[in-house]
Amino acid sequence: MVKRKTYSRCIFSPEIIQKALTALVVQNESSQVAKVSCIHINLGEEKWDYDNISEFYDDYRKPFEY
Repeated sequence: MVKRKTYSRCIFSPEIIQKALTALVVQNESSQVAKVSCIHINLGEEKWDYDNISEFYDDYRKPFEY
């Protein structure tokens, strides 16, 4: 079973996203690094998929309109 939740027009800072990922690891009582299976940004008609979280954060910090 897979659940997805979309927060339209809601922007979280990269620091908040990182805190959420860290909290997932703590909640699972795991010492593993949280693995993100899908990282993307939707901008109008475009969807950008990223290979790693660093690339995502770099673009996410740039100003954009949605």
